[in-house]
Amino acid sequence: DKAADVGFTQLPEDELLEQATPELRERLVMALHYLRWVEGESPLLREVCRSPERAAYLAIRGDGILWSEHRPDTGEGCEAADIVCGELDDNGDLVLWGAPMNKGADAERAATATRFFEALGRAAAYAGLEWGGNWSDPDYAHVEVA
Repeated sequence: DKAADVGFTQLPEDELLEQATPELRERLVMALHYLRWVEGESPLLREVCRSPERAAYLAIRGDGILWSEHRPDTGEGCEAADIVCGELDDNGDLVLWGAPMNKGADAERAATATRFFEALGRAAAYAGLEWGGNWSDPDYAHVEVA
């Protein structure tokens, strides 16, 4: 479970938005509104700034997650965020990453996550954010200031 990751505590959306640079904050609000009101999705702003402990944990976990723009806040704010699917599956669990694009999840979770992350790509484009789903090594939940 990603929620049990070292150094991770889910914060309320407003607190996470405060961690972002003013430019990222404005663009995140646009993307989140787009996801909710245009796409009909349930986005969950998962992470903005990462502690050094969490960054180290993710680096050694071995799934390719790097430091990127989630660096610890230096007072100027961070310039990247992770947005995941806040929808519940049939078991009442959050879909979150849900193994998008059929990377090992059950069919329902994979379909829900794929739909969500495709919508996130459109929301990122609308808000002027770079979406990690377009990268050669995709990070579907990642958005950052372009």
